Amino acid sequence: MRAYVPDVRILACIDFSPLSERVVAEASVLARAASAPLVLLAIDRTEPALASGGVAPPGGHRVPPEDTAAHRAELDRIAAAARASGLDVQVEHRLTHAEIPDAILHAATELIATHLVVGSHGHGKLHELVVGSVTQAVIRRARIPVVVVPAGA
Repeated sequence: MRAYVPDVRILACIDFSPLSERVVAEASVLARAASAPLVLLAIDRTEPALASGGVAPPGGHRVPPEDTAAHRAELDRIAAAARASGLDVQVEHRLTHAEIPDAILHAATELIATHLVVGSHGHGKLHELVVGSVTQAVIRRARIPVVVVPAGA
């Protein structure tokens, strides 16, 4: 029997893509190995105008309320499955106006995470050069270890 390591806290960041299940599976392995709690984090990005009742600009990152409710339900389903396997699982679902890497890193600090698990969709070098990559930004700025689950593995 492994001893509980109180200073380890795994934060798994999901985006409800098919890769999310693999991110949670990898984070679960780490949490189980360290007898550590697992926090599942989902972040929906909204435009600032929506928070004050305004209208999102054309092409904005608006998250409709029904999508937010569906995301919360899906997050609860994923967490229930992880709990059923014997893990101590907590859920964080956040709406933010910030860029996603900023929101992830802020949550990691706030939740006192010791390890991050994120997915990499692997859009390609041109996409990353032009648009950037959430995963790359998190890796560059994180002050804790980051485990990256690749899309193609």
